[in-house]
Amino acid sequence: MPFHEPPKAATKSVVVVADIFGRTPHLEECASWFARDAAPLIVDPYCGSLRSFADEAEAHAAFQAECGLERLTDVLREAVAGAAGPVDLVGFSVGAAAVWRVAAEVPGPGRAVCFYGSRIRDYPDLAPRRETLLVFPRSEPSFDVRALARSLRGRPNVRVLRTPWLHGFLNPLSVNFSPRAYARLRKVLERGKAGSLSAFL
Repeated sequence: MPFHEPPKAATKSVVVVADIFGRTPHLEECASWFARDAAPLIVDPYCGSLRSFADEAEAHAAFQAECGLERLTDVLREAVAGAAGPVDLVGFSVGAAAVWRVAAEVPGPGRAVCFYGSRIRDYPDLAPRRETLLVFPRSEPSFDVRALARSLRGRPNVRVLRTPWLHGFLNPLSVNFSPRAYARLRKVLERGKAGSLSAFL
């Protein structure tokens, strides 16, 4: 299965959805920061196997060939349906787009956090049914981040943050990785401030 079941005793679940690179040691570490009181489920495009890609272009080609956004969203729906109790959703890049879509379908309890979800622009009219935080990069080459953020800001259940970093800033495999951003997120979450990620900036 493309995700890993949490212990049955867990009262709260955290589902973390990978980007095109899939499950990596760094993603596992990051997922653990969000899942302070429960083992996280990690949803990824490659059924839990650790993959190695030469660059983002190769990872993108593999993602398109082996999974795609529709399938990733379906797997996330299955994970949320199988989770007991409140479920927090965290997604990165294309994983954030899947989280955005599922957050519009499945009400809380639980929050959603979407990091640099550029494909969210394909679903601008969705209305999340749980508290959702969108963390955008400074800019994107394919669209106007400022315009998208402005169109989404002020919607019910939606908070928008724009960072000074670029797409992929939390993934060491990305050319846009920011060690500073990675360290700051860890510090914020380890202090138990996941509910107010404005401290991240």
